[in-house]
Parts: sequence; structure tokens; C-alpha cells
Amino acid sequence: MNWGNSNSTLQFLRDSANPEERQIADINDHVEMNFLHRYYLSRKDIEACLSCDLSEFDNSEFKDELQVVIDGIRLRLDD
Repeated sequence: MNWGNSNSTLQFLRDSANPEERQIADINDHVEMNFLHRYYLSRKDIEACLSCDLSEFDNSEFKDELQVVIDGIRLRLDD
């Protein structure tokens, strides 16, 4: 997956938005295992992910959950 490509980033976020469909319930563990470790993301990759246009989620029933995923990703930048 090319994380410089916003379509790939958006797909990960789409796949993560519904908490009922995540492989790992805890958001921090989910981000760690299914995002950072799985794709060996660098800090630059993570920053690119966080900078994509998320307007497609503005009317999503999972908008709040998506924000939780994004906050979990941001926490990893602070580590």
C-alpha cells in the first residue's frame, strides 16, 4: 500500500471507522498493529495520512469513531 496516496489512506480509515468491524477493539492496539506495524510506516507516512482530505466522512454515521482512529494515529506521532 502506498501511504503517500490519499486513496490508500482513506481506505484504511474507511475500514477502521466502524468499531464493530475492526479486528482489534482497542483503538490504540488497532492503530499499532493494523496501521503502523503492518505497513512499517514512517513518521512522514503518518503525517501524510493525517493531512488527507477527510470531508467524505462529514455525513458518516461513524464520523465520531473516525475521529477516535485519527486521534489514535496522532498519539503515535507523539511517541
